Amino acid sequence: MKHIFSALALALAIGGAAAPAFAEGSQDFNLHNYTGMSFNELYVAPMSQTDSWGNNLIPDGKVLGEGAIGITFNKNNEECAYGIKVVTPEGKYYEVMDVDLCKVTDFGFVLEGGKVVYKTAE
Repeated sequence: MKHIFSALALALAIGGAAAPAFAEGSQDFNLHNYTGMSFNELYVAPMSQTDSWGNNLIPDGKVLGEGAIGITFNKNNEECAYGIKVVTPEGKYYEVMDVDLCKVTDFGFVLEGGKVVYKTAE
C-alpha cells in the first residue's frame, strides 16, 4: 500500500541495521529510510502535541542514513494518531502528520519521481 506525501512531508530517515519490532505499547514501530538523505534528528509526538515535539530520538547526535530504527512506547499509551518529524544535518525538516501507529507498525520512505512515497511493509 502506498501513500504519497508532498516533499515537505518526508519522514523518518533513520539508519543502522534493521531494527526489530518491540512489544511495549501498541504504537511501537520500525522506521525505514530509503530516501538517500541523512537525518540527525527524529521526533515523534501525538497529534495533540506536535507544537512541542519533545526530545530527539536519534541518540548521541549521530547522523543516520539508510536503514531502520525501532521506536517503543510506554505500554500504557493509548494514543494512535502521531506526527513524525525528521531534520537533516543542514537543518531542513520534513513532517508527516496523522500516522495511525495503532495500525501501522513497519513503514518506510522512498523518493519516486521526485516525490516522497510512504510505503508500509505489512
